[in-house]
Amino acid sequence: MAASATVLLNTSCGMAVGHSAVLLPQLMSEDSEIPITKSESTWIASLLVLPLIVGCLSSGYLMDFLGRKRSLFLLSIPFAMGWMILAIAPNLLTLYAARLLKGYCLGVSIPLIQIYLAETTQPDQRGVFLSASALSVSIGILLCHLLGTFIFWRTASWISSLLPVLSVLICLCVKDLRQAEESYKWFRGDTEEAMKGFNDLLNLQQISNETTENVSKFKLMKKENFYKPFLILNFFFFIQQFSGVNAVTFYSVKILKNILTTMDEYFSTMIIDVVRLASSIFSIFLLKRYGSRKISLISVIGTSLSLFLLAICLGSADTDIIDDVINNSTEYLNRTNDMTTESTSPEPVGITSYILRYLPLFFMILYITLVTIGLVPLPWVLTGEIFGKEMRGIGSGVSTSFAFCCFFLVIKLSPDFFDTFHDYGTFGFFGVITAIGSFVLWKYLPETKDKTLEEIQLFFSKKS
Repeated sequence: MAASATVLLNTSCGMAVGHSAVLLPQLMSEDSEIPITKSESTWIASLLVLPLIVGCLSSGYLMDFLGRKRSLFLLSIPFAMGWMILAIAPNLLTLYAARLLKGYCLGVSIPLIQIYLAETTQPDQRGVFLSASALSVSIGILLCHLLGTFIFWRTASWISSLLPVLSVLICLCVKDLRQAEESYKWFRGDTEEAMKGFNDLLNLQQISNETTENVSKFKLMKKENFYKPFLILNFFFFIQQFSGVNAVTFYSVKILKNILTTMDEYFSTMIIDVVRLASSIFSIFLLKRYGSRKISLISVIGTSLSLFLLAICLGSADTDIIDDVINNSTEYLNRTNDMTTESTSPEPVGITSYILRYLPLFFMILYITLVTIGLVPLPWVLTGEIFGKEMRGIGSGVSTSFAFCCFFLVIKLSPDFFDTFHDYGTFGFFGVITAIGSFVLWKYLPETKDKTLEEIQLFFSKKS
């Protein structure tokens, strides 16, 4: 039941991330209740990210002070309120406030959920559960885009608030760890021997806590088993954010409207969301079989290549190369038909035209598939398993804060990038970043498949 609460909360996180893609076009329409400018639209999108940074930094302290489950419970309440405030927003400032509140909740929840799952699952199942967490985010993005395509944004916000409310109700039904003695008696019996075992567990936990408190956090930060995974994870997050995946998620409708002139942009967005969801499911099986290192390298290298192909395709379309190919093919086949005695319809022209017109969508789907199987979920998977117990809260909080700093930069600057360097230049830039990242990850990223959290720490403690 506790795991289902994290799934619902993570799905709500995905809906918050994907909401701007359908909210902004409605707000910028001529009949909008709250008219906004292009500059204001970028602030609505990026204001979700600014409090994410604060939320991530505070998540470690909240987890240690309140406990994992209680933090989940308390977090779900303001998350639901954020959606409700958005649903009744009378003006732009209220929209800003709602996005800020949801952003803070999102920032606290992401490292909290990853650590909670990492600590409560077995080593051979840990990667599956953590990558399934990313799957629930993809489901949330799909649900949000589906609602936003067919429903007014206020109604969609009311519906979106139901998930955090359900998470609160589930948390109320799950016993707190402070009631562990009662649960222990129920499983083992209220015998003297059983209670002796329970007291031994309490004593071990108390010794562990006292040891952690007596060691300076600053000293722990200077240890190899902290700063090595810290640097690797933060670089991984940098590559993830500058692969452009969140720029596509936040501005998917606008981007697809620019690159596809013959297909409805909302329908194209739904195709991308379904591909993202399918890729997230596929990544769970890949991670279970091949491990995080192999999948990371395949994903990063493949993402870089697909971005270059997409940039070349969009650049060709921008310079009318594709139109020239189609026109030349049409003229050639027409001359061929005139020279033959048998009249045939120029079917190949239609096929060629169809393929060339939808090449951008094909390469966009290829890009979303490759980035989603590894580059999107795996940094978050590592967040829950790469740090030692005594520094897990701080390490994950600071790392995810850095990730969302990069997130904010990408979201705020992407519209200007697309305007200045066009679609092909922006995707080419993202391709260069991921190409550089593939080499660094190949050299330094370890394999964590089937390893306990202690074994992972021992790996980083070795001199290298």
